[in-house]
Amino acid sequence: MPIRRDERDRYGEEYRAACREADRRAMGMCGRCTAPKDMRITRICGTLQPRRGPRLMFWRLLRCEWSDAPWIDQHGKEWKGRLPELWDGSRRAVRKRVWVRLTHAHLNQDNRDHRPANIGVLCDACHNKYDGPTRAKHARLTRQRNKDARRPFLEVYRDNEGDVAIRRTDS
Repeated sequence: MPIRRDERDRYGEEYRAACREADRRAMGMCGRCTAPKDMRITRICGTLQPRRGPRLMFWRLLRCEWSDAPWIDQHGKEWKGRLPELWDGSRRAVRKRVWVRLTHAHLNQDNRDHRPANIGVLCDACHNKYDGPTRAKHARLTRQRNKDARRPFLEVYRDNEGDVAIRRTDS
């Protein structure tokens, strides 16, 4: 995800040095699923049960598509045997051929913490899966903030009989 213009001043030389250190540690592979950098792979994503259950991901090098090359799971371990029947909602699992692009992720979800131990190297799929809950929370807060901005200002007061009432203010 690109760095927003208003946050670019946070990412100085300290961040770039931490990214170089993370790249050196990663050795050209995703830190979660071990997908190799700049390689074309086949990726299968889906869940075992319709509409629930953990989302699984498997990959293997594209040049090994019709060979006996092993599939690798989302933890970087070789998958033994046949792939499980993956389902995603009411349709079969998504099978895509993609280029692996590695990105830098803040492992503690704090974008001000640029310690080398906090910067990880993840492929796009793992990075999106890792940041998904945080992005959903921020999207929910943004929607709520925009909804509140469109609402009129309301004031709670007591009327002449002592009952609680609400009225619109013109602020």
